[in-house]
Amino acid sequence: MVAAGGSAGGHLAASCAYISNYNHPKDDLSISPRPTALVLFNPVIDNGKNGFGSDTIKKTI
Repeated sequence: MVAAGGSAGGHLAASCAYISNYNHPKDDLSISPRPTALVLFNPVIDNGKNGFGSDTIKKTI
């Protein structure tokens, strides 16, 4: 599966790859929703030391 997006869509696509603890109770977790590739066009991501969500990204990598 490939997730792609531009701007805020790129942020959402990246979130699919890095945030794994938001599952619906009825989700079939034997099937991974995590993309194997990302195509991001100018995504809204700042994973720098003081960037938005940097602590969340550190925990998931």
